[in-house]
Amino acid sequence: MKKLFISLVIIKDSLIGIGDLDMGGERFEIKKSTDGQFYFVLVAPNNEVIAKSEMYKSKDGCENGIRAVKEYAPTALIVDKTI
Repeated sequence: MKKLFISLVIIKDSLIGIGDLDMGGERFEIKKSTDGQFYFVLVAPNNEVIAKSEMYKSKDGCENGIRAVKEYAPTALIVDKTI
């Protein structure tokens, strides 16, 4: 299984509302880099990008990454590796 690397900014110790909402709310956006690879960002209701994924060779892979975040993030532990 491919590991999913994503940096998340934790707001008030929780990540909420990562479902599919209208463009005015929190959302995932699929983007394409200059070298043709796909990635996604998680955008907060204030339109600030709070997470960015790794690069994917295919759009399907990118969409699978979004599904994985939606599935695992709500129950993921916060592990502080700075201590």
